[in-house]
Amino acid sequence: MILPLILLKVTLKVTTIATERRITVNIVGIRDLKNQLTQYLRRTKKGQEVIITEHGKPIAVIRPAEGVLPAASLETRLTELARENRITLPRRKFLAKMPHIKISGPLISTTVLEERR
Repeated sequence: MILPLILLKVTLKVTTIATERRITVNIVGIRDLKNQLTQYLRRTKKGQEVIITEHGKPIAVIRPAEGVLPAASLETRLTELARENRITLPRRKFLAKMPHIKISGPLISTTVLEERR
């Protein structure tokens, strides 16, 4: 028995302190999402949300990437977290004070390869 594909499209009125807007939400099963992923990504680009269901139960949501900033470098992100008092950065650089050690003889990698034979 082949069941018909069902796509639910719901329009919600969302009110926050600053704004009021309508959001279109699409509810789709995993198989249909996999088969028509491009279509649902286009809808997401237009501002719609997609709720993914498994056996009729919601398991995930795909939302538009509003307000997502480009990935910052690790150092920039750590600085931001420190400014927000969420982390404490070290006061000195421990690795900078380590002396460089020079070892004479064959390369360690050559020795390891010889030991493996």
